[in-house]
Formats: sequence, C-alpha cells, structure tokens
Amino acid sequence: MRPLILALGAIAAVVALYAFGRSHTPDYASSLSWRRGNNANELKAQLGSALVRIALQ
Repeated sequence: MRPLILALGAIAAVVALYAFGRSHTPDYASSLSWRRGNNANELKAQLGSALVRIALQ
C-alpha cells in the first residue's frame, strides 16, 4: 500500500510541475536575489549544489 501512495504522490508532483511549466510565462527581466543573467544562473547552480549536498548527508 505504501509504494502505491508514494508512486501516486510522485505522479501528482510531476503532473503539477508540468502544468505549471506549460502555463507559466518566464519573465527574464526579473531577478533572483538581485542577480540577473549569468549571475542568477550561477546562484541557482550554487543553491542546487548545496541542496544535493544536504540531501546526501
């Protein structure tokens, strides 16, 4: 029963992210923590790396 619940939760998350991505129009003029362009991409990469490190501990 638990694997079924986990699978349904994963499917629901994928569907929700897909729906959001298809309906969302990106605003390239906005900033991420006052960073724009390549600096914003660098910040996102650093945040993603930090989350992976936390998850693997």
